[in-house]
Amino acid sequence: MARKVKNINDTNWSLLIWSSAFMFFIIHLVFNDLGLVKMFELKSKRNELIAEIQKLELEIIEQTETSNRLKYDYEYIENIARKRFRMVKKGEKVYRVRDERTIK
Repeated sequence: MARKVKNINDTNWSLLIWSSAFMFFIIHLVFNDLGLVKMFELKSKRNELIAEIQKLELEIIEQTETSNRLKYDYEYIENIARKRFRMVKKGEKVYRVRDERTIK
């Protein structure tokens, strides 16, 4: 029995064309500007921005609370004046403590 030898004319051209078109479609889907890679990058960026927004919202809330305390809470204002600006009330005595190690 003789073996059948395939020549170029017996090649299944439709299968070759369809598989080439399918591979082009897959590559285009993955690496296009609107492809899957770009979609994952954008989702990652979106999650980062959401986290940053939440952080900034918390900071705004803290700043608003501090602003309200500076407007209406006199004990808080007094506390800041004593700590930051070293202020004292009338009639209070101030004692300075010298550190012998630093004085020359």
